[in-house]
Parts: sequence; structure tokens; C-alpha cells
Amino acid sequence: MPKLSLKSIRKWLFNGKKHESKAILPCSPPVPTGIPILSLSCFSQLEILRNLDFFELVQLSLLSAKSRAVVKSILPKSHKIMTINFGRSSNTISVSTNQHIYMGSYEHVDQVLDLFDYPETVLSIGTDRKLNTITEFIEKYKDCVRLIYFTTPVFYPDLVELVNSVKGLEFSMIIEVHGEFSFICTEFEIQINNPHPFFIPHIWRLNFSIVKINDVNLSFLNFADWIYGRFPSGELKQLIVGLEFPEDLDIMMSDAGVTVNNEEWEHPVYGPIDKSYRIRRADNTKEAILFEYCDDFHEMVVMEIESCVHRSLIF
Repeated sequence: MPKLSLKSIRKWLFNGKKHESKAILPCSPPVPTGIPILSLSCFSQLEILRNLDFFELVQLSLLSAKSRAVVKSILPKSHKIMTINFGRSSNTISVSTNQHIYMGSYEHVDQVLDLFDYPETVLSIGTDRKLNTITEFIEKYKDCVRLIYFTTPVFYPDLVELVNSVKGLEFSMIIEVHGEFSFICTEFEIQINNPHPFFIPHIWRLNFSIVKINDVNLSFLNFADWIYGRFPSGELKQLIVGLEFPEDLDIMMSDAGVTVNNEEWEHPVYGPIDKSYRIRRADNTKEAILFEYCDDFHEMVVMEIESCVHRSLIF
């Protein structure tokens, strides 16, 4: 019988058929160079699989449930983080761990994640990529995705849709946008750090109960968008804005013709409030109270929203 080489093994594995060699004797039948790898001893399987690269291991794991179990058994379980890079094409990805790299079809992403028992995952995304595929991926694998990083700027309405898809997590997920600003998302709350001014008007479309924005110029947050219903009222119940310029609220409310309430009242969380404003949506579905609050480090504006039919705002 001819000597089996790694090349012949690979050809047999991935072409799905056996290759015949030249006959040893004139009357002898053809001898297959392929081998039934899963019929070999565990030691022999291990020796063969150790000589395959990760791409070949993934291909082998796709052949059957048994082959997947064999490949999975030889991979190290020490991978804590996996990075998935979504390429420009809608059906290609590259996957990297601290020891392995795979480049192939997106349709095999579930098998790759399964081989490593769905580790903590980082997504790296470029703008040429349509976000509907990313959103579907996050909704399916949100239990293992921990960080989403956009390598280039992104269309903000699409970004809002993607951010809304991660609501309901039992852990925090970070979304970074081209090194400009970031989101920290939890079950009902989202924190936005250093948002781009052009993104701020889109916060009314976020379907989180609590939205916190750090260090922003309040003039970019157009309360008229909320008052006149330019966006759906959504699920927002509390908006907390860390101010870049503390006098912004007075100026904005004055320009909008909103009357100040100077009667002091006690907030159950923020304590005595000596000045506040009340605004109502034009469709009479929601109303909100706005006031300034200062802790030891930041000046903030707090907006608390309730349905008009369940109004319990204090004035």
C-alpha cells in the first residue's frame, strides 16, 4: 500500500471522495489513498488533526456531528475572547482567537462559535457592511457578545436600530463608534459617553427606560423633537444629561416659552429641587419635569417622563 501523506489525507477529507493510486501489481485492484479518519484510534486521529490548520479543522467539523465533536475535543478551552471581523462582503467573516485565525463564510459562524463553547466575543465592523446582518447576529448571540467596535463612522439611524437590539441584557455590553463615542448598555439603561453632536438628536429613538449622556452641550438636544412628536415617545422614562455648560437649560426653556416653577419641592432621589420646568407632548400622551441637579463632580439636567393618564409628577 502506498504511504499516506498529509496532503492525501487533506484531499480525501475536503474533496469528499477517495483518490485511487496506481496499481501495485498488474492484476491488483486500485488502492484508495483516502482513509476513514473517524475509524482510526484516538491517538491516530489526534496526530492527524494536530497537523491541520484551523480553517481545515472548521471544514472537517462541518462534515458531521461526530466530526464536529472530535474537532471540538482537541481545541484548547482557554480562549476567553474571540474577535469576529465582518468583511466588506455580506457573506464573509474572519475570526481570531489568541491561537487561531479563520477566514470564511458567515454561514459557518455558528459552528465556529460552537467549537469554542460560545466564548466572550468582540465584533469589529466597517461601514461598508449593512447593519441588518450585524443586528441579526447580536439578537441571536447577545449572550456572548461583549464589545462591538465600528472601525469607521456609521449611519446614525442604523446605529440606533442596532443599539436597540441589545436591550434586555443581563450584563453590560460596550459599543464603540470609530473612537468618537461609546455606549454602555445594560438591561434597561444605556450610558452614552462623549457623543458626537450629530448623534444627540437621535437619543429620542432609543428604547431604553433610562438614558444617561455624559459631558454634552445641551443645545444639541432639541426638546422640540420630543414636544412635537417628531419621534415616537418610546419607552424613555428618565433622561440624565451631564452638562458642559450649566446655564443651557435656563436658556433653552426661556427660548421655548416654558415657564419656570420656583416653588421648592422634595424629590425622592435627588432631594430638594428649587427650580423646575414642565413640558408636555403636543399629542397629550406624555409629559415631563426637568430640573438641574449637582453632585460632587457634575452639573446635570434630569428629565423624568410619565404618561399623562398616570401622571404623578411633583410640582
